Amino acid sequence: MRKWSICFIAVLLASACRHVNDLSDEARVEQFAITSLRPDKARAGEVSIEPGKIRVGIYPDEGIFPVSFRATVKNSPGTDAVLHLPDTFRFDTSNAVETFYLIAESGAPHPHEVSLQALPTGADVLGLTVEGATAAIDPWNAAIRLSVAHLTFPYAISPRASLPDGASATGIDTITFARIDEVKRFPVTSADGAYSREWSCSIEGPVQLVNSSFEEWSTSGTVVNILPAKVWGTANNYMVQGTLPVEHDGGKAAEMTTNIQTVPLFNHQLIAAGTLYTGHFSLNLNFENPRSMTYFGVPHDQRVSAVSFDARYIAGPRLQHSVKVGSKYQVENIDGVDQGEAWVEMLHWAGSGELAYHGVPVDSLTVLGRGNIVFDGADKTLEEWKNVTMPILYTNDLLAATHLVIVFSSSKEGDVFKGADGSKLAVDNVILLY
Repeated sequence: MRKWSICFIAVLLASACRHVNDLSDEARVEQFAITSLRPDKARAGEVSIEPGKIRVGIYPDEGIFPVSFRATVKNSPGTDAVLHLPDTFRFDTSNAVETFYLIAESGAPHPHEVSLQALPTGADVLGLTVEGATAAIDPWNAAIRLSVAHLTFPYAISPRASLPDGASATGIDTITFARIDEVKRFPVTSADGAYSREWSCSIEGPVQLVNSSFEEWSTSGTVVNILPAKVWGTANNYMVQGTLPVEHDGGKAAEMTTNIQTVPLFNHQLIAAGTLYTGHFSLNLNFENPRSMTYFGVPHDQRVSAVSFDARYIAGPRLQHSVKVGSKYQVENIDGVDQGEAWVEMLHWAGSGELAYHGVPVDSLTVLGRGNIVFDGADKTLEEWKNVTMPILYTNDLLAATHLVIVFSSSKEGDVFKGADGSKLAVDNVILLY
């Protein structure tokens, strides 16, 4: 019995295949008409029909989503296709897609995608050109998102907007962002003045540190310092000028130099390493803890995965150490070769007020991740400029980042007065990688 059934079904299928081959595979949409539209404020326009694709024109307006409508569909004359159409087409977002099917006489399915197309209102931004940025324009929400290649704050732009003929925009000549989460708004008015839309402009991108190529410096009397003072710190003051600009790559770089300093009044002989770091310096002589004069870290709420920079290191001829003999510090020769260092930390500061971090544990401060590079003075290849990358190893993935510390020093142990007179670490083009 089962054998006969199988043979019978096979005969039927063969007969059906021969019959289907005689039927048409054609099924095309000839007309797509909207019969109702919600919400009431939504306005529909032209409908474009292409093979397998239907685009319904809707005029953008605030708060119109979700958009839903009913529609009648007519297929091309001369065909006997069966229509499988949803009762209501619903679009929760502007890029949502609905699908319906036409089934041809042969049984071949023809899917048709239905999507929305924003129609011009006369008060639109058609394009926006900003040097060093790419603009993504959302006509549905009257929003512009700028993707910036090298983002530093304050971020000022002078955009060139492309508008419909006769339309005008107000307050767009110059826009300045103080923070990455700031949103700027400006109105665009149609040529006849009858319609106006308020557009928003926001920014995104890898946030970089101001003057990270070290081109900007200040001079006050004999003291030279890198700008801006609250982003980049050095130990440069009226006694020490350990970090100075040098020529590199058609511009300037920051070069740190270790030297022996004689402290006035005390007559101490101290090994002073040249330093450059995110933060600021406060002169408050402390021979037992020189790091107390350095305040590490600047506000930064994006996690950095690594720091890239150009570097060159030349060690001084003799490694030395300032030791306390009686009441005075004096320099003594020691074995070894000097080393430079760069290190980075991402921090979470839960305390109140301004962070006062000297590189040692502080209440309410958590080090989320750290990285470092040591420049061995015995390696002569380091005396030529190289691009290096310093990755950050994270040990805490739960807390949000609040501060970033980057430190460069011409002598790795300069904080304990150890180094070589004449050691030089030069750095340039610091880039934060995400």
